[in-house]
Amino acid sequence: MPVVAAVLGSVPGLPAVEACLAHFNVMVRGTSQVFPGGPPVVKAAQLGPSPTPYMP
Repeated sequence: MPVVAAVLGSVPGLPAVEACLAHFNVMVRGTSQVFPGGPPVVKAAQLGPSPTPYMP
């Protein structure tokens, strides 16, 4: 059974991951933003200190 997700604005965290895993996404052009991974996820993926000053 297909899964459809609607992204009508900025979507961070778990709801963004759910939208990424859906078969189809309905998004508003110029408004919708999906942020499945924030600074903690990026830091964990780097396996070390960040080169940017805003991520300790």
